[in-house]
Amino acid sequence: MTAIESYAFSGCDSLASLVIEDGVAAIGSNAFSNCDSLAAVTIPESVTAIESYAFSGCDTTCILTEAASVPSGWDTSWNISYCHVVWGYNGTQGETADGFGWIGAADGVHIVSYTGNATDLVVPDTIDGKAVIGIGQGVFAGLSGLRTLTLPFVGGDKAVASTIATPTTLLGYIFGTESYPGGVGAYQSFGAGGNSSVCYYIPETLKAVTVTGGHVLSYAFEDCELTTLKFCDGVDSIGWLFGYSSSVSTVVIESGVGSVESSAFRSYDHSRILYFEYESSAQFPDDWRFSWGNGLYGEFGISESGITEDGFCWVRRQDGIAIHGYIGTATEVAVPATIDGTPVYQIAPGAFYMNTDITSVTLPESVKRIHSLSFSGCEALTSVVISKGIECIYGYVFDGVGPIDLYYTGTEEDWAQIDINGDRLYNTTIHYNYTPEE
Repeated sequence: MTAIESYAFSGCDSLASLVIEDGVAAIGSNAFSNCDSLAAVTIPESVTAIESYAFSGCDTTCILTEAASVPSGWDTSWNISYCHVVWGYNGTQGETADGFGWIGAADGVHIVSYTGNATDLVVPDTIDGKAVIGIGQGVFAGLSGLRTLTLPFVGGDKAVASTIATPTTLLGYIFGTESYPGGVGAYQSFGAGGNSSVCYYIPETLKAVTVTGGHVLSYAFEDCELTTLKFCDGVDSIGWLFGYSSSVSTVVIESGVGSVESSAFRSYDHSRILYFEYESSAQFPDDWRFSWGNGLYGEFGISESGITEDGFCWVRRQDGIAIHGYIGTATEVAVPATIDGTPVYQIAPGAFYMNTDITSVTLPESVKRIHSLSFSGCEALTSVVISKGIECIYGYVFDGVGPIDLYYTGTEEDWAQIDINGDRLYNTTIHYNYTPEE
């Protein structure tokens, strides 16, 4: 046999895997279309022609091909469903001790399965000394308890060959298009001008993503219900991350990040805080071209950042620790007085923004500042404890919340000394001389 005819296996639900023999030169149009159970197809280097829509509807199929790149005789729409492709397949495979199933290629390995159930998942950047260069579509589907995720790159392919987003460059790609309990649909754009879209199902519990490398293209985090993002020194470039919508409220950008597009952190529906290691924007590299406006605010001079085990997102600055987000599950929240031995001195803008689960918050005496919108939209919040050490409360802290019982450990005279910016404590009843024993 030298060719697989058009529609030869179309709609064959029982086909789970297929190894095409060496000597086959062509695959016809729709040859494997809508083979819902097809997990893997191995294509030898002898295949020099593949017609249109050959794998249409095979979203979760992994294609293993000996060719190092797309042969000229393969139609531009041969992989219209964006199946994950392992170029330069070398026949090796295995599974790590922590559950990452991998397949080897000429220039690295691809993660094609995951059998673990981590809630704080770190995807390795190397396996057995070889670089991780690909992640299959839907590999992490069903991880309904996932809280944080660290990735060596965003999407399914580290070697991005274009500046135009495709499904393989979106965060949702690695979670897949099939719904599952605990998964929330995210409509993510791709193509020139974002004129196409795909719905991926991302764990509702996922709130923080750290990216350590690769090119992060436009729309990568569009419509994702995340709280915080972090881009590490190894990231090569950042495009228009959020498209038209995103719930991300804080972004940490390390100084070694490569180019940054002008609209990188903007969206039309949400303001956000950007944290930089640089002391001011005057120190930005020339290829950091992004512009301010549209609700973007900058905080500078951070030396370290992280997330505590109980879900407090923090950055370290010269004057202490600032809490900039919360991804924990507690409804009665007690902010720690120190993190890694450093005092927590500030609740950053929007730190608990739109957290509709928390009912009470207790702030330690170390906290000196509560910034604007810190608890805005926290509809279930009814009780807040503020210690005598507070010096400044910025505007709209409880915007859209109330009524609030605010318990203050100092006297009414002490309260009068606090700089309350704009006097925006709506719907609050202040109880003075509060002690924790009450």
